Amino acid sequence: MFRTGPENSAPGKARRKTLLLRYGGNVLIVAACTAVCLAVSPHLDLVNFTMVYVLGTVSIASFCSLPSALLACLLSVLAFDYFFVPPRFGIWMEEEEHLFTMAMMFVVVIVVSRLTEHFRTQARNASAREAQTKLMLELTSELAAARGAGRLLGIATAQITRLFGFPAAAFLLDDAGQVLSRAGDAEAFRDLADAETALRWVLANGQPAGQGTRNMPESAALYVPMSGLGGTLGVLGVRPPKDASGFPAEHRHMIETLARQVGLMLEVERLESERVRAQMEIETERLKTSLLSSVTHDLQTPLAVIIGSAESLTAVGEEMAPQERKELAENIHDRATRLSRLLGNLLRMTKLQSGTLKPDFQLQPVDEPVGVALSLIRKGLAGRTVAVDIPPDLPLLRMDGALMEQLFLNLFENIIKYTPPESPVRIAARRIGPDVQVEVADRGPGLDDAELEKAFNLFYQGGASSGHAGVRKGYGLGLAICRAIAQVHGGDIRAENREGGGAVIRVRLPAPPREPCLPMDGADCAEEVS
Repeated sequence: MFRTGPENSAPGKARRKTLLLRYGGNVLIVAACTAVCLAVSPHLDLVNFTMVYVLGTVSIASFCSLPSALLACLLSVLAFDYFFVPPRFGIWMEEEEHLFTMAMMFVVVIVVSRLTEHFRTQARNASAREAQTKLMLELTSELAAARGAGRLLGIATAQITRLFGFPAAAFLLDDAGQVLSRAGDAEAFRDLADAETALRWVLANGQPAGQGTRNMPESAALYVPMSGLGGTLGVLGVRPPKDASGFPAEHRHMIETLARQVGLMLEVERLESERVRAQMEIETERLKTSLLSSVTHDLQTPLAVIIGSAESLTAVGEEMAPQERKELAENIHDRATRLSRLLGNLLRMTKLQSGTLKPDFQLQPVDEPVGVALSLIRKGLAGRTVAVDIPPDLPLLRMDGALMEQLFLNLFENIIKYTPPESPVRIAARRIGPDVQVEVADRGPGLDDAELEKAFNLFYQGGASSGHAGVRKGYGLGLAICRAIAQVHGGDIRAENREGGGAVIRVRLPAPPREPCLPMDGADCAEEVS
């Protein structure tokens, strides 16, 4: 059985073919020079023939390697000596000047070949630098367009692998040297015993370490810091194969340059995150101030009424008529209820925004929370015509009863604040595809087009044209809480203007999937609920 070695492989055959073509071409050029000299030999001196051979060998030296040029030079010397130097058709030279001519041909060929090789090397290096510069520009463009530390690190490691063909990984570390996140081929570094030590050293010192450096040169990988304005933000690791000769200085310089670019981009990302966080803190403080300003008034007014009514009952309650005492007690009750609702709204809004509120979902008909909310607000709706149209065959919904009661209660309070006292209210529900939609409509002034979405923003209050005389606007919590509650239930809420005047709030809630009908104990499953 024959073994297939390097010489018998496809690359070996291709290499032999290339060598045959190259050296065969050299022989043909020398033969052509000899033919030219033979053709002009009756008309030119012997010294001129050397120029023809020099031209041929210099041409070969300009395009081929030094061994090929030396071989061509040797063939030229032999051909010149054999065909033209007396005695002809022999390899002996009678005159020493011919030996000098041959020696000078060798010197010229060597010099030209070395210069040509030097120029070719410079051209290859220039092409390589141009290609690397192009890739670096592409990398810079990709990094500038990327957002997020993970995306930045992924682009950097992929580009290094593309440039050098080595596995690369990027590590973001905390101040203690613990890895916060990684990107790229991190698995290639798991079997390195010194990887964690090198990462911590680079983070602490802000200098490259590992293969090709003065710090931990015995390491099998190279570790480069990704530095920003505030220090080292992470470490970029590159691991060449075991049989690689290491990192050339030019490659290491490119990797360090790339790491600096990534570090600056990470710094920009960090500064942007800090800017957004600071802006959020400013907005939070503004909301707190707005909330405090709004709630302070809404707390002071009912508290003043409660205190005044309580003082009147305490001071002269026994001298008052029973009806007057009853009115004072109802006044205290109403104002205390208003305070309770306000504080409840604030508490629910805080819990909904923080995610700490855990709804208690149970299957129940939609008319239950609507009915409870109407009973709680019946005094505020006195004098209005309230039409309720909720079909009894609507499916049960997975709802938190207390939250849904609060949703409809806020909608009704909103109507009381922003619509005339005698205007009618209509409440309707219907099935729309897989959902149930509840509509709460009024005949008030309606909303401007710009307010249809803003109405559900936190602390947003209606425009100057909203509301009616004698009623103070709210504090911008009611509809925001309604939207949060609807979203907790997997639904949504939106506002529209009605034809003929007024606004309608539509609450859409998902209905649970129907349970399969199983006939048990003679139950009839023939009827299908639509």
